Amino acid sequence: MAQLSTDTDMLNRQCDELDSLGTFLSKLREQLLAMSMDAKITRIKLEKFTELLDSKVIECDQYKDIAKQFNQVVLKIKKDVDETQANLFNESKEWYQIKQKLAMATAGGKVTLNVGGEKYQTSIETLTREKDTFFTALFSRQWGLEKDEEGCVFIDRNGKLFGIILEYLRTGRLLLPNSEDSALRQSLMIEAEFYHLKTLHYLLSGKKEKMMET
Repeated sequence: MAQLSTDTDMLNRQCDELDSLGTFLSKLREQLLAMSMDAKITRIKLEKFTELLDSKVIECDQYKDIAKQFNQVVLKIKKDVDETQANLFNESKEWYQIKQKLAMATAGGKVTLNVGGEKYQTSIETLTREKDTFFTALFSRQWGLEKDEEGCVFIDRNGKLFGIILEYLRTGRLLLPNSEDSALRQSLMIEAEFYHLKTLHYLLSGKKEKMMET
């Protein structure tokens, strides 16, 4: 009987140990499942972060391309501006040299014009105030100037109208006896075309109202 009691106690202890082990294994299983779930969530978050990082890398590359293109545009604009400034400087320098040569064409740069019988005394500088006109071409070939018996440069145009044109060249302003006189303006436009005075022609065309009545 004593031996049977001992065996029973041993079996009971073993059963208790097995129950404890089962409880431990059950908790361990729950922990492993929780860890597996956390790992899955972590993996999903990591994948999303990787996708976001990849998209940012692509955006960064796109921004680099845009910045490169923008830099190329800026460099081209700078080059064009530099070339334009250089051309303007060269044209200005060339024009200044031409005007100096023209001013030396006559004593003191003065000249007397005989325009259709009307005599006008002015300066080469005044007549060549604008580029690429009849007068710059006229005085740049001084050896071919047509002069009358008094030594005046002869121009076979309307002498009365030339007085208005000369005043414009002197002052830069168009002064008309009557700005509403369309026939006068038309006649002056014809003269402006002949003398290649583009700004004067522009004013006379009525596109820019800067007329003044005297």
